[in-house]
Amino acid sequence: MASRVRIDHVGLWVQSTEKAVRFYKEVFGFAVKEQRLLGSGVQATGLSVGDSLIFLLEVSGKTPVESPKHTGVDHLCLLFDTEEFRAVQDRVEKLGVPVVEVLRERGGASGLGPSFYIEDTDHHRLEVKRF
Repeated sequence: MASRVRIDHVGLWVQSTEKAVRFYKEVFGFAVKEQRLLGSGVQATGLSVGDSLIFLLEVSGKTPVESPKHTGVDHLCLLFDTEEFRAVQDRVEKLGVPVVEVLRERGGASGLGPSFYIEDTDHHRLEVKRF
């Protein structure tokens, strides 16, 4: 039964949707698929990630969380084929995005593969992995 389950979306609190969208577009090439205002005054911007979405969630004029570490989430792993993995590496270097954990073999649902960690504009830790 578990093999029929997929992750539909992940929601990340951000302080600036504009900055976050720019980061995810420039580094990963993710495009905005949808935008909507939720009933609680939260602006939700959905980025297309394969068959899933990353929702960037912003409450105008407020900081919803002081640090992503307080959410209990350690990191989000993004999996790329070899060609796109190399392109992401090149963009990370070109844009001067700091690598917070160096390239090495790491495990996950796709098995072992080379990966490295960066942080987005709101300090969410992102593992960039090649399959």
